Amino acid sequence: MCFTVVVAYVSLASVLLQSGQKEKYEDLLMFLFSLSSSRSNPVETVIGLYCLGHCRFNEQKFDGAQECFKQVIHINETSRTSILKPIEVCKAHLYCFVSCKRTRQFEFGHQILEKGLPILQSRFFFTENLTSILYDALYGSSLYTLKKYTKAVDHLQQCLSVCPRSRDGEIQLMLIVWYLGMSLAKLGKLDEAVMILKEFSYLFERLMVNNQWINHTDFSMMVKLYTDAEKWDDAIFLLKSCFLNCKEKHGWSLSYSSLHATWLLCECLLAKGLFKDAHEVSAKALRDYDPKLFPDYRLLEKIHELKCAVGQMIALEEE
Repeated sequence: MCFTVVVAYVSLASVLLQSGQKEKYEDLLMFLFSLSSSRSNPVETVIGLYCLGHCRFNEQKFDGAQECFKQVIHINETSRTSILKPIEVCKAHLYCFVSCKRTRQFEFGHQILEKGLPILQSRFFFTENLTSILYDALYGSSLYTLKKYTKAVDHLQQCLSVCPRSRDGEIQLMLIVWYLGMSLAKLGKLDEAVMILKEFSYLFERLMVNNQWINHTDFSMMVKLYTDAEKWDDAIFLLKSCFLNCKEKHGWSLSYSSLHATWLLCECLLAKGLFKDAHEVSAKALRDYDPKLFPDYRLLEKIHELKCAVGQMIALEEE
């Protein structure tokens, strides 16, 4: 019953916020705040805090969201009987972790996830539930963020063995594969890393569309591991399959991330002596460039200079 009420309030808040009904939205927040302040009824307190946490999260006020979910977890733990079902407690831990991650509190976020692990292992929780697998996948991503790459590999390989290969489990599988590949690459196991990424390359489109889960800085770092090792074919595969093909399919304008990926791709093509391909890629980047999305022209100038230099090299070859 408790979580049904939470879902109803959160849905109402979302509708009011999206439809621009600010006064009603603020009134609802005031009501939820009054519920969260109810010290005589812990169920009402948890409902109010859970809903407020969701609202703050949706407003991208992650400090406030983190504080709300932290209190939900504490009250549920200290109550004589659990107010929330195990899956609801896990979701509170997940929201608290993501809020910590958005405010760069990586260590504390990891502690929040570790605190919730026993719930996943309890007899009350269905271990192959998608929420459980998402929890495990994010725990693996947290190990990666904290540079515990060997532990991340062990944990994520176990996750991969139970994650369903279905549309329902795509986000979970995407996270597992990506951070497993990243962790293997960081351990110097580049061949294993690219093999796992190639096996699940059909996920890359959604991987980049759902880019709230993936840090593009990590993506660039991973490509650099391959270029430093002069594994040009693998680097080109990552750039084309993971990023640029997805941009083409969805008609994105060039942002900094895709412009940077274009620059990296040109470098790889040049290293392989594929001058015409490098010229074509750089020319297309210049055509597609949207200055509103990326007002810093330094990288653009580098691509322009590269295009001109490659054009001259092609001309000399054809003489």
